[in-house]
Amino acid sequence: EKNHTIDPLKDDESKRQLWLQQLLQFPNISHDIAEAIANHFPTPLKLFNKLKSSTNPINMLSDIQSISNTNRRVGNELATKIYLFMTSINPDQILKTA
Repeated sequence: EKNHTIDPLKDDESKRQLWLQQLLQFPNISHDIAEAIANHFPTPLKLFNKLKSSTNPINMLSDIQSISNTNRRVGNELATKIYLFMTSINPDQILKTA
């Protein structure tokens, strides 16, 4: 039986796969968009630090283009959800935008 767990201590590719799996937990995120985010921010910590230091973090994240379709971007709704998830200190924070 094949083990489908990812060992984040194994190597960089395992860490990347774990990060992609985490991003793919957001509703309506495509694999291409998750890949694009991971290409810009190879670790959750790098994304977190950029979100905290950016003067306009939602626009910064929403403008990231899909890796396969340059007309498709992360968009404001998903960017807002990711921003809230990564930066909120409220454990009851709801990740809805509307």
